[in-house]
Amino acid sequence: FFAAFPASIKMASPVAAGYLRPDEEEWSELFSRLCTRFPTFPPERVASILRESDGHAGQAAATLRDLSGTAMRAVDPDDAEHVRTLLSSPIMFKHACKEQFRKFDADGNGVLEWQEILTLVNALYSNFGLE
Repeated sequence: FFAAFPASIKMASPVAAGYLRPDEEEWSELFSRLCTRFPTFPPERVASILRESDGHAGQAAATLRDLSGTAMRAVDPDDAEHVRTLLSSPIMFKHACKEQFRKFDADGNGVLEWQEILTLVNALYSNFGLE
């Protein structure tokens, strides 16, 4: 996808194109490699996953691999136990819900604004592998 950029912009294309934030400029090379390895994902999605992984390319690649897989994966026993615990304990479930709410309440005002709701819905969409 970098072919569309002029040669003078290719080195800084992710930042110049708006995919990465200015404070994430050091991730440009990682971002470029991930886009090359996972061409079926749009650059916006790769940047988002890299951001969620705090710039850790290995974790981002693992997430992209998981999302690109089409085969049914076996349930991770730890994940199953975590879900079982959450669903059997109202206190734990309430805590997990509040924790997730705080994660998406970017301005911390206790209410999800429209942009925060969009971020939440997109995260749910991605986590359920519906892309």
